[in-house]
Amino acid sequence: MIDNILTKQILSEIIIFDFLDYPLTILQIQKFLAVEVKVSDLLLALSGEYLSEKIKQKNGFYFLAGQEELVEKRLSRYGISAEKFKKVRRVSRLLGFFPGVRGLALYSSLSLFNAKADSDLDFFIVGAKGHLWSTRFFVNLFLKIFHLRPTPQKSQDGICASYWVDEDALDISVANDSPVDYYYYWGAASFIFIYDQNKVAERFFFANSWLKDFVPAYYPNQVIGKVIIGNFLMAIKRLMEFILFLPSEKFYQNIQLRILPERYKKIQNLDKRVIINR
Repeated sequence: MIDNILTKQILSEIIIFDFLDYPLTILQIQKFLAVEVKVSDLLLALSGEYLSEKIKQKNGFYFLAGQEELVEKRLSRYGISAEKFKKVRRVSRLLGFFPGVRGLALYSSLSLFNAKADSDLDFFIVGAKGHLWSTRFFVNLFLKIFHLRPTPQKSQDGICASYWVDEDALDISVANDSPVDYYYYWGAASFIFIYDQNKVAERFFFANSWLKDFVPAYYPNQVIGKVIIGNFLMAIKRLMEFILFLPSEKFYQNIQLRILPERYKKIQNLDKRVIINR
């Protein structure tokens, strides 16, 4: 029975990542698997009669039979993603200086190093406690003025800042559509924090320890050379926060809700597609 469960889980995982054109290494299969298993048992299952016909391996990557070209595609996208990471670091040094920004993390394709050339840069942004609306206001104002956001005409390397949380509300399970919503728990398991203030990355992973219930082998991604804001700039940042946070959060909230596109207003908080609250 255990073997049947394991083989079905492995096949299901490979199929879902096939939709992303993303073959997996053995350690990634283990990390994203919904059951806890040793690498040796994974290798044994993959070499068994049932899976060996359906899942193939090349250069350490596992994929559905007939999808061998995905290996080259993944390697190509890794190179593209590595180049995009250079821009991410530059952007993070700037955004980390903004009033209220407590954390910056990558998610979606870039956090898996699976970005295409025309992919944008998806940022998960943590705002200061009680100042999420004001933090969002100044960041988006800057991105708008300098035309840095992705558009339908040009998305390549645009800064997509649409995923925000207050540092006092780091548990993102509230966005899950169901207990089996793989997009959110695999998505959260692939977050990469580029900048964090007041140990917000550590607090985020602690607040989302529920991930272990869905992916038992989950471990937070580590990144070498996180962005650090120096003492002098941090002092300036605190001064800006003191001044710019004087207006009420309701003030900043009302401005942003007033200009929110109608298509988002119609569906906000109806389900989990657009969630807007304090």
